[in-house]
Amino acid sequence: MSKLLPGCSIGEARAFCKAQLEESNNENSGLDADLLITTALKIDRMHLYAYPEKALSDPQLHQLLALLSRRKLGEPMAYILGKKEFFGRDYLINPHALIPRPETELLVESALSHLRGRENQKVLEVGSGSGCIAISIKLESPKTYVESWDVSSQVLQLAKENSSLHGAQVSFKLCDALKQSNWQCNEKFGLLVSNPPYIAYDELKDLDLGVKDFEPHTALFASDDGLAFYKTFAQYGPRILNPNGVGIFEIGYSQADKITEIFKLFGWDVISVIKDYADKHRLVVASYSDN
Repeated sequence: MSKLLPGCSIGEARAFCKAQLEESNNENSGLDADLLITTALKIDRMHLYAYPEKALSDPQLHQLLALLSRRKLGEPMAYILGKKEFFGRDYLINPHALIPRPETELLVESALSHLRGRENQKVLEVGSGSGCIAISIKLESPKTYVESWDVSSQVLQLAKENSSLHGAQVSFKLCDALKQSNWQCNEKFGLLVSNPPYIAYDELKDLDLGVKDFEPHTALFASDDGLAFYKTFAQYGPRILNPNGVGIFEIGYSQADKITEIFKLFGWDVISVIKDYADKHRLVVASYSDN
């Protein structure tokens, strides 16, 4: 089928979308086709499979072709659908924020493990994004005060929408964490967490099309070979931490040695480097005692 005609059926539309996505080297062509159709027609997948003979209206066909065109250009499904699942909950997503990754759930798990028996500690997250990290921590540890900083007002608007959606009381604040003066605050925290930008600018050419062409570069890239935020955390983080405060930071899989050295240089005790389920270094956990 070279094109979809007005009055085509759901089954014909599904076959067409799947074939078009396969031509674009989409490895998830069947699933993506289903999601595009259910989104365009505002139906669930059960309806999709139960009524393959049902005809699309002209507005539905127009909407489906528009979504299909976006996917063929490499736009991530999360942006097309406007949502992404993280830690068992759906989050609103738009191109102002990084798409939540499954491996980042390990950061939340590690934070919650630290908070067991310490629920009254305050948590600071740097880099709100969609809000999924801070909101997950708050919902799983309701007694914990959670604050989250981001440099983008547009990102914070999205995070606040997700906070309202899930009924999580998180304090989102507009703040540039790379500015030294912003670390001189009266609030003290027991735990600092972050999944900061950590990709070096010269690695841009190696990234997947969907990442480098669609996701916000401010959430991906950092100066100093991707290490700028870790140097800031190591140097200024102790100012906002309680004695023996802990930091948990997501890292690039090849950065563990450099990042642990940075924290040791500024007097932190590196507790552990944690691997993800793909056996890649994913988190650095460190504490600062101020001795």
